[in-house]
Amino acid sequence: MISYITTTSNGVKFLERMQNLPLRTRKIIFWLALIVLAAGLFWWRFGNLPKRFDDFQAGDFLQKLNLPDIEIPKIPQIKINGPEETQIQEN
Repeated sequence: MISYITTTSNGVKFLERMQNLPLRTRKIIFWLALIVLAAGLFWWRFGNLPKRFDDFQAGDFLQKLNLPDIEIPKIPQIKINGPEETQIQEN
């Protein structure tokens, strides 16, 4: 219980010191902490990405996906007449 109180009071003292700093310094500390955190998360998520791409085998992936075969019917070609036959005939 004593260690908890000591840790809490140290944390409170740290926050009080941070609040007493000038605004510009607090902003710099905030952005530096944010950049470090973002870089760590980026490295954690994408650090092994090149290895994953090397290990990836597209053929096996598509076979494991087991997609159904889709037959696409052939559409007959429509013959378009010359320009004289496509004009609107007036009666």
